This record gives sequence, structure tokens and C-alpha cells, in this order.
Amino acid sequence: MKERFKAAIKFFISNPGSSSDELFRNNWRGSERRQWLLSSTAIAVSLILTSGIVCLLLPSMIPQLGASYAFDTDIAVHALVGIILLFDVYIVFQQLQLSRFRKHLAQREELFRLISENAADMIAVVDTKGQRIYNSPSYQKLLGYSQEELGKTSAFDQIHADDRKSVEDAANDARRTGMGRTVEYRIRHKDGRWMTLESTASVVRNRDGVVEKLVIVNRDITERKQLEEQLHRSQKLEAIGRLSGGVAHDFNNLLGLIIGYSEALQERIPPDDPFREAVDEIQNAGKRAAALTQQLLAFSRKQVLEPRILNLNTIIQDIEKMLRRLVGEDIEMQLALSPNTCSVKADRSQIEQVILNLVVNARDAMPDGGKLTIETGNWELDRSTVLRHPYVIPGPYAMLKVTDTGCGM
Repeated sequence: MKERFKAAIKFFISNPGSSSDELFRNNWRGSERRQWLLSSTAIAVSLILTSGIVCLLLPSMIPQLGASYAFDTDIAVHALVGIILLFDVYIVFQQLQLSRFRKHLAQREELFRLISENAADMIAVVDTKGQRIYNSPSYQKLLGYSQEELGKTSAFDQIHADDRKSVEDAANDARRTGMGRTVEYRIRHKDGRWMTLESTASVVRNRDGVVEKLVIVNRDITERKQLEEQLHRSQKLEAIGRLSGGVAHDFNNLLGLIIGYSEALQERIPPDDPFREAVDEIQNAGKRAAALTQQLLAFSRKQVLEPRILNLNTIIQDIEKMLRRLVGEDIEMQLALSPNTCSVKADRSQIEQVILNLVVNARDAMPDGGKLTIETGNWELDRSTVLRHPYVIPGPYAMLKVTDTGCGM
């Protein structure tokens, strides 16, 4: 199929035109020449037969010729019959050749039509000035431009301004060296969006060896470029994960010292000492920081999450003091914790981080103060909720609700 494709392209570029029908008409001239030759031979044979018949009938038409017009009738008749038979054989032979030639042209035209109409790549032929000679139908399928719209523009008009010079340089190199190279560039779709194409040019020379046309095969690589960008982003995230894992390990060592010294202070300071509360907060903050390092390790895939059966009320009460210091004195924080809230299976550090993020967002939304409410309870999700959120499974859920009187996002 690849050889047929090359043959069809060669068939096209050797006969420039704006459509496959015109190409077919141009190549039909070979068949017309054969028909002209056949007609000319028929005329010549007709003249020979007419001359022979006249020669046979001449003595009877002009008696005055007499014996001076000596003519062997048998030989003449045999000669005429032989000429007629040869002419009949020639006609049959030429008709067979014409039939085979027409069939061959029809097959090539059908092959070219199938390739040009169904090829996923865009095939174009341009002259040395960049003017379009042919554009395959895939241009309209992929870019939206009709053949008439493309015919009014140069091959460089739809190319992005930043990429136009590289495309022109590649075309000039192909004309100068006779070797095409692959180039990537952006081209404007009819609806205004930009697509990325991968283009390869091949030169077509005339009989003197001078480059007169360029055959350009363009392939849409927009989706491939997007996938490459996604891969690049994932590689960057992987690198960040490795970095965060290393930082988390080092930070964890420092937290170990902080927690260890705070425990030593707790052993020496009695519970009724006014500094005991500060030491306890230092230890709790160190433990929460250690939980954050576990999340960094989980992000870097060096630490497996530890989901456990947890009570949301207990978690909120444990971090209540830290939350009140976080929001400040201008914001009133209220807790509405339902004692019947069902337990959840989750990683504790991640639940704490979710609550912290929601509280920080609420604080930032109330720069002049306001009211913050943290509420827990049970919630039954029915089928109407599933219609709005297809990823939700109907059933009982534990609810964690954070509301504020801020300006919103």
C-alpha cells in the first residue's frame, strides 16, 4: 500500500491541477492519442481500398485504355483482401489496448481518489513561490477551510507568526538542497484555535533537474503535544515529590528533637505550673507538624496512608485551641458538634489538614471580622443528590460543614 501511495503521489505531481478530475482528464490524453492513431490508420486504409477499387473498375469505366492498361485482377483482389484482413486484426488489437489502457487509468484514478479522500494526513503541493497547487480533502476535515478558501491564500498565511520563519527556512532548504526535513509549527483553524502540525517536504524536479514543486505531508500532532505536556508536568510533580520526601525526612528529624525535649519538660514541670500549658501546646504542635510530614511523605509515595476509624468531633476538639489562635480575636468561632455523628474511616492527618484549609480560607474571606461555624452531623444522600453528583453513592454519610460570613471567593 505504501508503494501504491507513492505511485499515486507521483502520478499527481507529474500532472498539476486543482482536482483529481482534472488530473484524470489530463492523463486521458494518452487514450485519445491512441484513438487518433486508430482513426488515422482507418482513413489511410480506406484510401488504399478506394484506390484499389478504382484501379479495378478503371478499364470498364474508360474503354479507351484498352490493352495499354494491363492489370492482374486476381493479384489486386488478393492484395485488397489481405489489406482488409490486416486492418481488421489491427483494429481488434488497438481496441484491446485501448480497453486495457482505460481500465488501468480508471484504477489509478480510483486509487488516487481513495487516498486523497481518506488519508488522515494533509497532502499539499505548492510551487516555488509558496502558492498552492493542490490540497487534499483532509484540509477541510481537519482545518475547516474549503478548497476555494485555501486557493485564495498562500501556504504560509495560516501559520503562526512565531513559526512562519522556521517553515519558510525549511522550504528554502528543501529547494536548495533537494532534501526535505521535518518541522513542527502551529496553524490556525478556521474557528480561530491553533493546532500543531508536523510537516515533511519533498521536492519535485523538472526534466532539467530544477526544483519546481514541493510535496508537503502534514500530520496533526496537537493531541500528541498535549500528552507530551502532561507527561512533562507529571515528571515535574514526580521530581517535586522526591524533593518533598527528602525535606520531610530532614524536617521529621528536627521535629523528633522538639517533641523529645517537650516531653522532657513535661516530666519536670508539674501540671499546675503556669508554663505547663505552653509546653503541652509545643508538643501538640510538634505532633501536628509530624503529621504534616507524613502527608509530604505520602505525596512523595514514600509513606503509606493510615486510614483508621475516627470521630470527627474528637478531632475538632483536639485542634480547637489551635484553630482559635489561627482565626484571631476579630472572628467569632462556634462549634456545633452533633453527639450522634457517625464515625469515618480516614487518615487523621489528612482530616486535620482539610479542617485547617477550610478555616484558613474562611479567615481570609473575613479581613474585618465575622462569624465562623464548624458543624458536624449525619446526612442521608438520596437519588436526587446522585443526579447532581454522579460520583456519589446514595446512603448515610458523616457531615463536616464549615460556614462563614465572609465575602466569598
